[in-house]
Amino acid sequence: MGNRLLWVLVTCAVFLCASTFAHAQIQAFIMPESGFLRVDGQVTINPTGPQFSLRLFPGAQLTVLWTEGIEDYSIDRGYLGTVVTVRMREYGSERVLHLAYEGFL
Repeated sequence: MGNRLLWVLVTCAVFLCASTFAHAQIQAFIMPESGFLRVDGQVTINPTGPQFSLRLFPGAQLTVLWTEGIEDYSIDRGYLGTVVTVRMREYGSERVLHLAYEGFL
């Protein structure tokens, strides 16, 4: 359980340090005894193309995904993670992405 938690925290850190993200305000709630994790936050993005992807932990349930100019999104679940691909109607300017997800690690 400890290694898995470390993996999740490192993944979140990499996510926040990606070059397309400028500012973030993230709240995480974890119950170590059950492995439940809930993440809720806002991330400033500057998409440079019509789509971008986020990788979350396997089994993550997306509860909120919204930003100005969003057209659609798809979810692809795999052994290594849940990949959310967002298609944008408008891009090329800074905007705030509202994101929340939860699940058991």
